[in-house]
Amino acid sequence: MKRVFFIALACVVPAACGSDESFEPVVAEAPDASPTAPPPAPAPDASPVTPKRTVTTKNPFGNVAASDNLLWDGDFEWSTAFAQQAGWVNAGIVVSYSAFSQVRPDPACKSGLKCGYLTQNQRVAAIGVAPAGGKKVEASVWVKVPGTACSEVGAALIACDYQTDPDVELADADGVPDASGWCQLTVVAEPRQRATCLLVESQFDEGEALIDDAVLRAAPEGAVSSAGAAAPSERFDQARSRIRQALRPAPREPSQAERAFESWQRRAR
Repeated sequence: MKRVFFIALACVVPAACGSDESFEPVVAEAPDASPTAPPPAPAPDASPVTPKRTVTTKNPFGNVAASDNLLWDGDFEWSTAFAQQAGWVNAGIVVSYSAFSQVRPDPACKSGLKCGYLTQNQRVAAIGVAPAGGKKVEASVWVKVPGTACSEVGAALIACDYQTDPDVELADADGVPDASGWCQLTVVAEPRQRATCLLVESQFDEGEALIDDAVLRAAPEGAVSSAGAAAPSERFDQARSRIRQALRPAPREPSQAERAFESWQRRAR
């Protein structure tokens, strides 16, 4: 019986081998029983590296995003000791007009390469104009105070020549400097009719404050006024008197820097 089975199987196999079909063996991959584990986290460095220097990027033209700024030179980038007209003027108790000369390059400046600085009992004004078309006014200025309160530096919108528009004071949102010591004093005021100046004054006893990135422009449609008229103040009237002298066309006395430069040119060679 077995012999008959083998003979029948021998007859079947050649028939299968002679067909046109071909078969290839499929080798199944064995599953990975041990997935790759993530590398161990590095041990924390007990001694952090102290940087040797800090590199920052500044625009030499200042805050160019505020292209609608109505102040002549809100961030001091165009300030020079040899100009006959100045974007900022001393507005304190002085005998006559003088341009504000306390401007320097400083890596701590808020915008651009240069900013102004104030010491005790100083008052300066940025020269500007009011928005046209009866629009409300939006104003802001950054100040880096020497202490821990933004009230150490005051700011106000005032009429540049005569008090035909109300004086309006600026304020920081929470009265506390940010992590780098800067405060942004801001205000939205009612429409103004005459040239408008931004008055900044020191109210601290020690140290110095930086001023930078002052902007005065038309407020967006629907903006709500954030402050009313300030109480009449003699210091605002004194500032206006100094500003009127700055706006009056007249020959200017050379600055101290200009005198020093002319003296250097006349030196013996």
